Amino acid sequence: MRLFGADDERLPRRAEERAPHATVRLVRLTLLFSLLGLACAPMPPKQTAPTVTPLPDFTLLDVNPASATSGQQVGPVTLRGKVSGWYFTHTS
Repeated sequence: MRLFGADDERLPRRAEERAPHATVRLVRLTLLFSLLGLACAPMPPKQTAPTVTPLPDFTLLDVNPASATSGQQVGPVTLRGKVSGWYFTHTS
C-alpha cells in the first residue's frame, strides 16, 4: 500500500489549487445552515377566516340605459344566485 507523498500528482500542492475546494465546502456549509435555520424558524400564527355578515337588503334605481333592468329597482334580492358587483360612486 502506497501512502500519498509530496510527489504524488493526485494531491494539490499549492494553496491556490486547494482554494476552489474550500470555497465549495464553505458554500455548501452556508447553504446547509441556512436551510436548517429556515426549517427551525417558528411558524407564523394561523389566521382565522373572516366572519361573513349578510348583505343588508336595499334597492337602487337602475339608471343604466343599456341594462335589461333599466328604470327598475334592483338590489341583492333581485340578483340572488347571480354574480354581481356593487360599486357606490356617491353617497349622501
